[in-house]
Amino acid sequence: MALSEYERVRERILWYLDRADRTEKELRDRLSRSDFSKSVCDEVIERLKEVGLIDDRRYAMRYAERCMQSNISRRQTYAKLLSKGISRDIANDAVNENEVDEGAQIRALIEKKYNTKLSDPQNTQKVYAALIRKGFSYGAVRDALKAYNEELMYMGED
Repeated sequence: MALSEYERVRERILWYLDRADRTEKELRDRLSRSDFSKSVCDEVIERLKEVGLIDDRRYAMRYAERCMQSNISRRQTYAKLLSKGISRDIANDAVNENEVDEGAQIRALIEKKYNTKLSDPQNTQKVYAALIRKGFSYGAVRDALKAYNEELMYMGED
């Protein structure tokens, strides 16, 4: 027995969702590459939103939490959410709901990725620029690098 187009679209979306949580936009983009009619895709997506299988707010909250745990700045997290089709309001809520110490994030990145580069003053400017490109504020980067350098000097005195 042949499945109706509605059932085929539903099965395809459920298959995508089984592999990873996705935003409504991501699902629409994937379905647009297939030969399904837009009206059927819209109908299935709306039904799955009603039952809670597609929830951009839930997705944004989880994604923002993972980004913060990975030391990704608030600004970069916000931009990533927008690129995934999350509305500005939801992205803003997701980023602001997670309390994060930006200084601690920068410190973790310095220790993980940039500590060997900080011995040369020329490279210090490159580290500043890299951290600012990652979305951290200039003041937070300045403070974190100053504290890190002071710690290194203090350890060198021992």
